[in-house]
Amino acid sequence: MRTLVCAIAAIALCSTLWPCVSTAQDNKSRSDTNRQSDVAKRSGDVVIQVADPEGYSHLQGEAIFSGPQPAEKLPSFSVMEVGSDGSSSESNPVDGPLDQPQVFIFQDETGVALRGLAGFMRVLRSINDQSETDIRTTIVFLGDDPASLAKTAAKIRGFAADEIVLTYSRDGRDGPGNLGLNRNVGSTIVLVKNGVVTRNFAMTQPMLRPDPYVLGGIAELIGVERDRLSKWLADTSAMPMRRDTPERKSRGD
Repeated sequence: MRTLVCAIAAIALCSTLWPCVSTAQDNKSRSDTNRQSDVAKRSGDVVIQVADPEGYSHLQGEAIFSGPQPAEKLPSFSVMEVGSDGSSSESNPVDGPLDQPQVFIFQDETGVALRGLAGFMRVLRSINDQSETDIRTTIVFLGDDPASLAKTAAKIRGFAADEIVLTYSRDGRDGPGNLGLNRNVGSTIVLVKNGVVTRNFAMTQPMLRPDPYVLGGIAELIGVERDRLSKWLADTSAMPMRRDTPERKSRGD
């Protein structure tokens, strides 16, 4: 009888402890998975997709308009360009060789926008490094405080590639009046070739990471197949990314 009681007690004890052991194992498994995911993120092992830009309008649902539309000529406009020394001077970013592909990014200066912009700039530099066509990129910061915009542009200037032009508008959050930008849109990306808009991407929220449809539009802009551009970016993401600090630039590294 005593043996039977001991056996029943042992079974009850196992039943009580087993959920705790199982939960601990599950938690360890989740922890290991999360740790592996974090390592992958830190190592830059991220797949950058390139999609058909035609799909962007279908994704949006209701059309959002901001800035010059495809097939329209990009008008001249005035902004303040920030130089390497942090000084500002008035310029017309539309000036330059007409046959040079151009990317114009009009956006606010929120923290999310700046983080997404940093990643996009790295991708644009990778494309320029591997393409036979140099893309000229102009970033125009929009806001109601020109002094704050100038500081933001100057801060980024030290980390941006030379082919990226950092500017800000003195015309408030609406930007240059002749462009028809939508102040309710966080970021407007306009692709231009031969002075004419090829694609327009109006985003209510700025990019957190390089947008596949925008990259598809860039592939179209420089005359490269999307699969080829995707391969370029895959090769780049497999290599460790380094930040271009002003010190590294001055050394010529």
